[in-house]
Amino acid sequence: LRALPGESDSTLVRILLSQLEAAAGRYVAPAHQEATAQRLADELGRLVEEARPGSDLQLQLATAWAAAARGEAGVARLRALADGSQRLEGLEVDTDMRWVLMTGLAKNGALSAAELEAEGARDRTASGAERLARARAARPDAQSKQQAWDTVWGSSSLPNAEVVATAAGWQRVQDPEDLRRFVGPYFDRVAAMWDDRTHAIAEAVAGGFYPHALVPADVVDAAQSWLDSNPTASQALRRVIAENRDGTVRALAAQAFDARS
Repeated sequence: LRALPGESDSTLVRILLSQLEAAAGRYVAPAHQEATAQRLADELGRLVEEARPGSDLQLQLATAWAAAARGEAGVARLRALADGSQRLEGLEVDTDMRWVLMTGLAKNGALSAAELEAEGARDRTASGAERLARARAARPDAQSKQQAWDTVWGSSSLPNAEVVATAAGWQRVQDPEDLRRFVGPYFDRVAAMWDDRTHAIAEAVAGGFYPHALVPADVVDAAQSWLDSNPTASQALRRVIAENRDGTVRALAAQAFDARS
């Protein structure tokens, strides 16, 4: 957060923002996560205001802030920017940015199904279908998460780009425990799914629906149990599971360290 205002290289800003999201979402001890998430939203909102109008930094910060925004004030600002009642000098709320704001609202449970469908009707393009899929899956209620899961796991006809978009929205949670009920079904079905899909889509589903947000040790145990029980499974699938398991191991170590600080 301290480094971002002085950066002008777009690639470096994107990397920093990605690392920031990972650190706040997975490496912070559970006892600190709520306060950290709110601080992240507040600080990104402040940095957006201070960024040079019309700059790439402003655009990237606005996108990151919309993903992090939370609480009553955050939702109100997202909605105001989306409906035009509030403007930020230099930030064009075009179709892309409008979807960014709408997905932020959806993640906060502040967008009804009817509002989402109306948004989809405004943008009847292939990219609009992808963004609608992401926003639908980002809604925090159990029904929306289940529908996103069923849409991908229950049918092999969804275009690859919509699979990726749905997975990205499904991963957006304010409470990681919202994904716990999918851990068992994931490991029960991932091998059969892999064998039934093309390689590209199978990899998108296996990686995209691994419960990254959940860090408890029992998720590591579930992944290791699957690896132990499926020694002859596709090596590509085993790699996906093993790499995600290792990511959770690292997150657990970071959380344990943060808990002591």
